[in-house]
Amino acid sequence: MNILFTRHKSAGQQKNEKGFSLIELVLVVVVIGIIATIVIARFQSAVKASNESSAVSGLKLIHSAQTTYRANAEAFGSMDNLMATKTIDEAFGDDDSDPNTGERSGYKYLITITGENNFILSAIPVSTGINGSGNKRFGTDASGSLYRDDNNLTSHYLTETELRGGTSVPYDSN
Repeated sequence: MNILFTRHKSAGQQKNEKGFSLIELVLVVVVIGIIATIVIARFQSAVKASNESSAVSGLKLIHSAQTTYRANAEAFGSMDNLMATKTIDEAFGDDDSDPNTGERSGYKYLITITGENNFILSAIPVSTGINGSGNKRFGTDASGSLYRDDNNLTSHYLTETELRGGTSVPYDSN
């Protein structure tokens, strides 16, 4: 005859066998924190890369709009002129009173007319640093050549010399 033998446990022993220990819970929280930190850092890098790509495409779009505008008005236009004639959409609008500036996807744009046959167009990040909107400034002129600068992120290109010199390099999408 088989007899099942059940060992009775005291209340203290039963309490220790239920659930997770404090060390196990702390370990799980630490692992989740490490994973979250990695994911957030990668997400922020992806957002910056997306903003930078959008800035380059914005420069190309505004450059094309300037060519169209000049063909019709015989002069280069301000950001407000380009939006008013619908050569660029109002996504480039901003809240300041400067007709030559615009803002889109974490970048501020500035058109500087430098002569009858040339303009400088630049884009700088709205914010910089770890949580910033970008790590590069970009610029172009009437020729359409794109330049980037990884060092001076807080001021717009204002002259052709600045665009093509200093720490600026031709843009190669890297």
